[in-house]
Amino acid sequence: MWTESFSARRSGRGSRRTRRGRSSRKRRSRGRRSSSSSPPGAGRPARPWRRSESASRENWSKPRSWAQSSPAGRTRRCSGPRPWSSPGSSRRNLAGFFRPLSPSPPGLLFPSHRGRGGYDGRGSPVHRLPVRGTQTGAGGAGRGTHKEVQVGYRYVVIGAGRQGVAAAYDLARQGDAERVMLVDRDAAIARAGAERLNRLLGWPVADAAVGDASQPQTLTPLLAKADGLLSAASYRFNLGLARLAIETKTHMVDLGGHTGVVREQLALDPEARKAEITVVPDCGMGPGMNVTLALAALDLLDEPEEVRIYDGGIPENPRPPWNYALFFSAEGLVNEYEGEAFFLRGGKVIPVAALSELEELEIPLLGRLEAFVTSGGLSTMPWTFAGKLRVLENKTLRYPGHCALLHGLQALGMFGRAPVRVGETTFIPRDALIALLDRSLSYPGARDVCVLHVWARGRKEGRPAEARVQLVDRYDPETGFRAMEKLTGWHAAVVLALAVRGEIPPGATPIERALSGERFLAEAPPRGWHISSSVVFLG
Repeated sequence: MWTESFSARRSGRGSRRTRRGRSSRKRRSRGRRSSSSSPPGAGRPARPWRRSESASRENWSKPRSWAQSSPAGRTRRCSGPRPWSSPGSSRRNLAGFFRPLSPSPPGLLFPSHRGRGGYDGRGSPVHRLPVRGTQTGAGGAGRGTHKEVQVGYRYVVIGAGRQGVAAAYDLARQGDAERVMLVDRDAAIARAGAERLNRLLGWPVADAAVGDASQPQTLTPLLAKADGLLSAASYRFNLGLARLAIETKTHMVDLGGHTGVVREQLALDPEARKAEITVVPDCGMGPGMNVTLALAALDLLDEPEEVRIYDGGIPENPRPPWNYALFFSAEGLVNEYEGEAFFLRGGKVIPVAALSELEELEIPLLGRLEAFVTSGGLSTMPWTFAGKLRVLENKTLRYPGHCALLHGLQALGMFGRAPVRVGETTFIPRDALIALLDRSLSYPGARDVCVLHVWARGRKEGRPAEARVQLVDRYDPETGFRAMEKLTGWHAAVVLALAVRGEIPPGATPIERALSGERFLAEAPPRGWHISSSVVFLG
């Protein structure tokens, strides 16, 4: 048996380097495109799980003069004074659906941090940020060794809930951020999230604004000033936000949650390529990180044939009868428990009903758990690997007995969307179920544990072999982030940071093509994730 710890693999990039000014940053984040003679999709490998970092960057990382080569209509964003940093700019021209909430210098939508680090010789603000890799533990509030670096990218996070705040934290700490704007319909939630981030990080990197994702055009002035957008809002809004990201030429990722919506977003690939921005839907824990770790398992075999993924977030201290607690939205949970999943069997994509194919298995470090089918866990991976893998499956992990309770609710019709009349009152069962689960399964202070376990079978060195990759993460008492928040928000933040740096080619790209297992493993150690792997020869 051969065993290797991925956490020992360091990215080798060292600490942050001093930036060369904002225009140089724009060239990195926006100016990577292939030669005009290259056909569409040039540089993308035939085997998406074998994609190396050097191959993906070959045609996209050459610096160029923005003023000389940018398409018509875009030089306005890089020439002259920055609208968000000009002392004479005004907030009064902003749409009424969002407005800055946190205290900031007058006239600044993204206020520059003037109280720490000063300015360099070119008048660009300089912050004192933690050197990458010096923090210990999974959370790390960013205290420790510091060095002078010039400010970097500007991010907008739509949705200041659990996962949105966690994503903003990682962007601020690991994404070379100059500013992170938290946007939410609820002003108090947005402000509380920004204040929490500034407190954890020790410098005022986060600001807050009111915004409505259901009316994306009202967010245009905000996105026009940003390098990257992360949508932590409901999947219902992601298609409209993707179109707005293309219009404003802003890189975008989201937390997905509905494969049908994701496929509509991916159909925007020609428009995203033309705008020279990257759109990657369905990031997060699952789908998202589970797919990325599956790619890491495929890398361990020479000829992979089967992949089975088990993932889930469960409470450390389960409470009967549900033995579960909400660590993300109740609506998202119900969405997973209904509909169909799509697997590969016999190399072909087939639908499988949610809450079916129950099994029990032993998971290292957690013991005996049950696993069953939930919808959307693989996103578009089955279609990408159709004909390349014989079997591809994904099941959700829970404590034993949970699935039986869900079958009871299903038999009662509680997942139904048709109105039901009770006396003089009419209600929709599914809406009532979401409200009841939100009330019954929300435990303040509940701590969670998340597991992603991947089994892959095939051949290695001409012999049958089985590869396993596993990540187990827990609640972090130092930052207060739950494991679900970290795995979901930080995975999306990793993808967005790579996109704005130009490490992912332009276009609307599925997660299995946007982020290789190898590249993600290099991002794991700075976040305190220990990803174990092993290969066992079967004969």
